[in-house]
Amino acid sequence: MIKSYKTIRYLNRTWAIITSLAVMLYLIFPVFWLLMSSFKMPVELFASPPKIFPEAFSWSNYVKVLLDASFLDSLKNSFIVAIFTTSASLIIGTLAGYVFARYRFKGKKTLLILILGTQMMPFVIILIPLFVIMRRLQLIDTYLGLIFAYMTFSVPYAIWMLNAFFKTIPFELEEAAMVDGCTRLKAIWKVLLPLSRPGVTSTGIFVLIGAWNHYLYATVLSESVTRTFPIRMQNFMGQERVIYEQMYPAAILGSLPILIIVFIFQKNIISGLTSGGIKS
Repeated sequence: MIKSYKTIRYLNRTWAIITSLAVMLYLIFPVFWLLMSSFKMPVELFASPPKIFPEAFSWSNYVKVLLDASFLDSLKNSFIVAIFTTSASLIIGTLAGYVFARYRFKGKKTLLILILGTQMMPFVIILIPLFVIMRRLQLIDTYLGLIFAYMTFSVPYAIWMLNAFFKTIPFELEEAAMVDGCTRLKAIWKVLLPLSRPGVTSTGIFVLIGAWNHYLYATVLSESVTRTFPIRMQNFMGQERVIYEQMYPAAILGSLPILIIVFIFQKNIISGLTSGGIKS
């Protein structure tokens, strides 16, 4: 009986490891293929049968991309829009999330549901109204127009996430700070935000990723001046052919900033997600 139990336990563990490895391979292999293809020459990209590894690792494709001024401008535009969108969303989300977490007022639950409802609508539904508003305000092809547009989906997300994190922190800590002479805003800055740093960090990272990768609004609201990285990637697909030899290294270079940020803050992201999931 004991041997059969150990055998079943061993088989279950082996099956779990094999399944995990298979899922990991399924998720990682496309990225690995992209990385290897970025070093291939154009002839190798269309080889039959396809080759996973290049015959010789060539950096010429990366050099061509880095010498492309329009690509560097698109990275700059994405960086500006993503940073300001994240900053504004965290400020508004912190203040609004605090109000929902600490105050009681009529219609609070209804308003929270309405805010959540905006996250359930497809982005394309408000695309035309946004375009009309931005055109009348003369914000087409401007950083401010893109930031305001991106905030329509990032601010509700930040409010809901931060509201959940703020509820996990006892209000008595803020009361003690206010008894010692802090104003409410100072108590938020000195007490609440340091304690909810994992939640704020994880929320900010996901808002940043969403703003960096967003494609739909940028196709309509940006032109030559504020063309972002996803739109620049589209330009590699011409009428005659797709410039794969430059698209692959451009995709790698465009992903590096987000990967570096996630790597730096990975501990805060993991602790933020787990604490929010357990306590809220």
